[in-house]
Amino acid sequence: VGQFTMHVLNPSKQSQHQRDAAEIDGKLKLQSLRGDFVKILVETNTDGAARGAIGQMLLQLAPDSRAAALVAVIGEPILAENLRPKLGEAIAGRDAKKLDEALKLAVKEVPHRLQTTMAEILAGDKDGIESLLALVNSGNLSPQQLTSPNVSTKLQTAASDEQKKKVADATKTAHDGSN
Repeated sequence: VGQFTMHVLNPSKQSQHQRDAAEIDGKLKLQSLRGDFVKILVETNTDGAARGAIGQMLLQLAPDSRAAALVAVIGEPILAENLRPKLGEAIAGRDAKKLDEALKLAVKEVPHRLQTTMAEILAGDKDGIESLLALVNSGNLSPQQLTSPNVSTKLQTAASDEQKKKVADATKTAHDGSN
């Protein structure tokens, strides 16, 4: 039950084991296994579901809205396979520049609904808001994302006064440009 007749269509047992191990490790917050999971995360042959589970585990060890936005899309089938290891490296390394580069690559590849999900996650803290504003200002993400209800609510709660001004400027510019 639940298996396809063609073996290649069945989910890999290795992938299932990786997801299960990542879930257990995340719950137990075992830092000692982080390096092993990072290796799996960035391998080219790791499937999307396992990458997503490992990304979630890494977020449980050290939360970060930029990495969380990438984790939200790393397992999506629409994402190009060759992009997944790059996102994995950014998630694992947490280098601000690599996270921002990976965010730019990801928003270009995913549909509007996933861009909205990413924007909602990024709007949760100051570093994420800076990345969100950079994506909008560079033209990689529509300023309309800043006005979606969930994003707007989070921005009002988490943004500094300076960031709120930048959001207002970005949405005003977008509104003025559409007239």
